[in-house]
This record gives sequence, C-alpha cells and structure tokens, in this order.
Amino acid sequence: MLLGENIALATCKKTNAQAIVFEFGVQRYKHTVEHVFLVKNNSSGVIAIDRLTSTCDCTSAFIDTNHSSASQTIRPGERIKVRVTLDPSHLSPALVTRSVYVMAKGMSKPFAVLEMTGVIRAGVSFAPRTLDFGAASARARVTRVVTVTVDKAEVRAGESLRLRPLAPEVDVASDVPATPMGQGAAYLTARRFMVRLSPKARLGLMNEQMQLEAVDAKGAARKLGEPMSVFGQVIGSVQANPEVLAFGVVNKGEPQTRVVTVQGIKAADLAAVKIVCSSPALKAEIQAAPVGLPDDYAQLSVTMSGAAPLGGFQGEVTVVTPKGEQLVLPAYAQVQEAVAGKS
Repeated sequence: MLLGENIALATCKKTNAQAIVFEFGVQRYKHTVEHVFLVKNNSSGVIAIDRLTSTCDCTSAFIDTNHSSASQTIRPGERIKVRVTLDPSHLSPALVTRSVYVMAKGMSKPFAVLEMTGVIRAGVSFAPRTLDFGAASARARVTRVVTVTVDKAEVRAGESLRLRPLAPEVDVASDVPATPMGQGAAYLTARRFMVRLSPKARLGLMNEQMQLEAVDAKGAARKLGEPMSVFGQVIGSVQANPEVLAFGVVNKGEPQTRVVTVQGIKAADLAAVKIVCSSPALKAEIQAAPVGLPDDYAQLSVTMSGAAPLGGFQGEVTVVTPKGEQLVLPAYAQVQEAVAGKS
C-alpha cells in the first residue's frame, strides 16, 4: 500500500483548482493504492466542504477525521486530511488517472482536485504482446519465442504454467524459466516458451490464439489472463486468389457464388482433392481452369445458399490437396431480408 501527503493551497475565490497529483508508479492490479492528501484553506474566509465525488467507482475518498460525515468546515489556514483509495482490480492494465473533486458549499466548481496516476501492471503479460509468424511455410518449422510474466499471486501452490494453443496451426516446442525484468520484479515469475508453426498448419491467413493456464498435480487446468493472439500467413505449394470469400451484403433467399483461382493443383489430381465446408449454407466444387491458364491452375466455385441465416455470416471452405496440404478460405457475408420490389 502506498501512502503519502500532498498539500493543496486553495482559496475561497478560486474556481479553476489545479490538480494535486500523487504518482504511485507501477502497481499490481489486485493491490489497492491509498494516499492521504492535505487540503489547506489558504483564503481569508471559512470554507464548508459539501461532498467528495470521484470519476470512477474504483476510487473512494473520505475526510480523515473522527466524524463519520464527509462534511467539514475549514477555517483560514487550517488543513484537512482526505484519504483516497484506488482499487485497480477491475481496471485494464494501462496508465490510469483517477480524480476526486472536493466540493465546497457555495462553489459551482471544485475547491480542490485530488488526482492519482500510475501504471497498473497486468496479472499476466506477454512479450511480445502478439505473435506474428509473417508469411511462412508450415514445413519450415518457423519458431518464435514468447516470454510470459505472471504475478505470483495468480499461481497456487503446486501449480505449473502451460501455454496451450487453441488451434492446430502452432504448437509449443519447449519452455524454460526466464528472469522477469522491470520494477517490482520480486513478485513476478516468468517463463519463456518456444512456439513453432505446426506441420499440420492450414494454408492461408492465420488468426488464432494461445491461452496461458495453471495446471495442478492432477492435471486440472484453469485459465490465467486473456488469450494471446497469433497472426501470420501459412504458405505451401498451393495458393488461392482471392484468399478470402467476401460475399458482402446479400438478400436472404438469393444464392451467391464466388470464383477462386487455385494455383498448384494439376488437372490430373483434381479427383483426389477433398473439399470441406464448415456450414451447410456453403457448397463448393473444383474443376479444371479455363483454357489459356497453365496446367497447374484450377477453378474453385463457392456458393452461399439462400438458406444462410440473417445477420453476420462467417464460415470457411477447406481444400485438401493430394499431398495433405489444407488451403483454408474464410467466408464472410451480411445477410439481410430481401426488400420487396427490388432484385
């Protein structure tokens, strides 16, 4: 808990009070910050404190006195103590500033502004914050290193840390202890994970996540913090143009078709190609490309049926080649009711 005192020099006639700032530095997100401000009446008149108001429910304030009421009269030259408490447990990790206004009777603007500012450190943090593989081949086994720093208060006795991929595009090759750096490192624990692109990664754009978990001796796992995002583009011997099936805004009941050119599949291999659609509203077929294109080009036709549900639609079409490569094409649409009289 952080404590201290600041003196506010305020006058009865002042209407634009300057903030009295307490900088608490870097603080753990589950630990409250408390500070005592000294507010002085530097005017020649008596000031009657009416109330204390804060800019956030996470901040509370009261006049530190034997009286339970927030009301207090300050004679010229006298001071009062205002105790302000900031509970950051429900705040997002970031630089935060929270204020308390000391309102006096007969004044429309604050008599004094008490401000607390500092950085709330997350219980779980990743470095880098997101993992970007760029454009890489699944067969190349591209590896990235991510350091996870955890507040020790988040980990129970007997638990170990595990970074679990939420999709088959990546896997965790190994993890080793890492030394946490920065202010307040004594209460932190850190591990360094080697994350690699899986040979089973599906081709195309990748937008996946990994979740940090605490695992007990019996293997039961619980989530710690928010998932980490993983981006990139997995490339192979086949490519698609375009890479995304964008149907746009469509009317319900009206089928829509998009055509994709696939490079890397010869006409002789088309019979061995498998196509998987994630939704019954999607149907796809592949055939030889029109005359004039090279032999290793094919044409994929994808139709979204008129039975697609109203609202935002998301799906995907996966083309599995004879080599086992999986080319994934995301599909997006906004389905609306057909307008009468318009086609």
